[in-house]
Amino acid sequence: MELRERLVKIIEELNKGLLKRKEAISLGLLTILLGENYLLVGPAETVKNEIANRLIQVFAKKNYFNYYLSSFTQKGDLKYPKEAINNPSEIRVVFLGGLSRVNTSVLDLLLKVSNRINATSIIGSTETIATDNKGLISLYNNFLTKVVVDHIDNNSLEELIETSQDFKGVDPNLKFKVEELDNILTEIEKVKLPQSIISALVKIKKEIEKSDLVREKISEHRFKRITRLLKASAYSNGRKEVNILDLLLLNYCLISESERINEINKIVLNNLLVVPDSKLTELEAVYEDFYLEMNSRFRIEEENKFQTKLPKHKQDKQGRYIYRYGGYGDTITHSKSQKEHPQNPYYKAVYEQTDSVKKNKGKEQLLFEKLQESRELYQKAVKNKELIENELSTHLWIDSKRFKDWKQKNHENINRLEKLKENLAELSSHVKQLAKIN
Repeated sequence: MELRERLVKIIEELNKGLLKRKEAISLGLLTILLGENYLLVGPAETVKNEIANRLIQVFAKKNYFNYYLSSFTQKGDLKYPKEAINNPSEIRVVFLGGLSRVNTSVLDLLLKVSNRINATSIIGSTETIATDNKGLISLYNNFLTKVVVDHIDNNSLEELIETSQDFKGVDPNLKFKVEELDNILTEIEKVKLPQSIISALVKIKKEIEKSDLVREKISEHRFKRITRLLKASAYSNGRKEVNILDLLLLNYCLISESERINEINKIVLNNLLVVPDSKLTELEAVYEDFYLEMNSRFRIEEENKFQTKLPKHKQDKQGRYIYRYGGYGDTITHSKSQKEHPQNPYYKAVYEQTDSVKKNKGKEQLLFEKLQESRELYQKAVKNKELIENELSTHLWIDSKRFKDWKQKNHENINRLEKLKENLAELSSHVKQLAKIN
């Protein structure tokens, strides 16, 4: 059975009897398979412990142990489980429930315990990550991914009651053996990270650090852990290369305070638009600025109005436009003074256009460059649009409903770029025609 097919079945089983918890289940599964730490954040009675207990059942053996903590927990209450003593190298997950309730000394001991038994992953649960406790802050920073698990809204209660599928454990044939996980980790390292993805990561990192949304800078170590998560996402989805959809997982990796989640998500999603708002604004500014100048100095409206009525204007051997005097028979001449030829405002405008264009080559070149840029950006945008359309709804670790607004915003910006590209092409063609630039 292919890995992706196997994971789909596991996620389906883990979600039985639960409502609106697929996001927490999926993200947790990806995180612990990678051997990373996962934190569930939310108020009491939101099935955080149940989610954790289900996740740790994806292993073939009982490769885990649990600690349910409280404000009364003391150091002496924490004992090594028998399994950890007998087979310390096979322990893959430690579950620490109720982290926000314990004191720093107990937290320090818990970290020492997990290190001593070579635990690959820690799944934690806490009611909040907003704290001034340095020990808790340090511990929370060790969790690569965090997800908020809240109460189900009242409108979904009826659906919850009708949910009859009970969880009976993970099918033994679907569970992962230690050697299988090790092979998967080896394959994950082979996944490619394109330069465009690296650039997006660096840009998002800098923008978030520049804001006041995180307590401290994102360390190099954490940055590397994030790239491994992206590779794991790509590999488990059957790809050999990370793409823009995998980057949506950053929404779960950069949270430092649950109250600031929406603000962090906004930064991430804005930077992952296939056509950024900032680039559209830049291109539109170039178009509008040049169009206004053309309209005032080159008389675009007059040219459009008379173009179909007048013959092509004649030029002499020096390329100067020739004017015929009305009332002077066959006499011909040329002049730069429009006042001498009030009967031919269109012809005179063409001459002035040619003269003024020579003084504005820099602006014209910028217009042509932006046209080319818009064409290249549009080609990339169309490819990403197809990717979003085809893969977002089937991505193993991304909840497409959560990102429907981001998807719609991408469509709107691509349509906006397409119209802008057409406008720039029309304006560029007009400039070349009037200025005779080939």
